[in-house]
Amino acid sequence: MVTYVEENPLISLVEIGRNLRQDTGVTISVPTIHRHLHGQLFTMKKVVAEPVAMNNAANKQKRAEYVRKACPLPLDQVTIVCDNAPVHCDLEAVAAEFPGLELVRTAPYSAPLNPIEAVWSAVKANMKRGMASSFSAMMDTTDGITQQEHRLRYLEAKMDAAMECINPVMCMNFYNHVQRHYAGCVALADLAMGV
Repeated sequence: MVTYVEENPLISLVEIGRNLRQDTGVTISVPTIHRHLHGQLFTMKKVVAEPVAMNNAANKQKRAEYVRKACPLPLDQVTIVCDNAPVHCDLEAVAAEFPGLELVRTAPYSAPLNPIEAVWSAVKANMKRGMASSFSAMMDTTDGITQQEHRLRYLEAKMDAAMECINPVMCMNFYNHVQRHYAGCVALADLAMGV
């Protein structure tokens, strides 16, 4: 299985299963393939249908409130916009320590309203392009360190290089792009993913 990933870093778990079936005649489930590759430091993602809850009435209302709250903010205030990821759970306590700092949370299922999502998407895409062209370097272990440590260093170096693609113009474009959704959110329209 690792060989399939080494040959094509963009291969999916389903494609690995298909290749195994064609090459060996053995059928292995996708969860089994995932478990086998777990810990190998490969990124495994699946295409997920738009969550049913994304466009329910309550979330549409929360998005509309978010847009109304975020738009009129004066430029002389410092505002942190974050989603509801568990890693952000203590930000209110931190924000309370800084006078004038305002914390605005995006509504649930509102990734298209958060420009940082586009920034991270660009960084990950740049990182994957860099990894695809030098994937064998990740698989070669340097003497004196573990395979896991070697891969961690490799990924950190690729992340540092990928971050260089972000510039102020790109960030402004991402910020401007999310504003195209504001009118629809205020009108309680469905929010589409990937646009």
